[in-house]
Amino acid sequence: MGGCARTMVLDPIDLAYDAEDPGADLEFLSDLGDRPIVTNDEGLHALIMFASADGVDTSADYGSRVALAKELNWLEESWDEPSNMAMQRGTMASAIASICKIKGGVMMQLVGRSRRYASRELTYIGILTPGSEQQTMSGQEFISILGKAQDYMVLDEAAKAKKKEGAGDESPS
Repeated sequence: MGGCARTMVLDPIDLAYDAEDPGADLEFLSDLGDRPIVTNDEGLHALIMFASADGVDTSADYGSRVALAKELNWLEESWDEPSNMAMQRGTMASAIASICKIKGGVMMQLVGRSRRYASRELTYIGILTPGSEQQTMSGQEFISILGKAQDYMVLDEAAKAKKKEGAGDESPS
């Protein structure tokens, strides 16, 4: 009865590359974009790179990446999936919602950044395409989501700057 089982990737990308090499991260992202499916290890590695957490060693092992993701509240404390298991959209959505500082709707504010409500919120604002938080994704879809999240952050910062600038221009009559 393995019809509904998640995919285990037998040939994941080798993440033990020289992080000091400026082209290595770009090569990793290029390789990731060509993957038919993204593993938990590959996805967490890319999300940590995307978050640009200062002082974080992206060349760390899978256990360290999981520990960091839990510390950053991207993953629930009970999360315990193998490194080569296909990453679900909900796992990525929770991390992206945190990285982008998305507050979400009423339910997300009440119950927290659960995989379900983070997925729904990211779909609502256009970062994710409609679908279940339990779906897996290809490397191309993963990279596309990162690009949309980057666009969201840039536009959000621009809107905040414009609002701040507008508030500073007001003078009492």
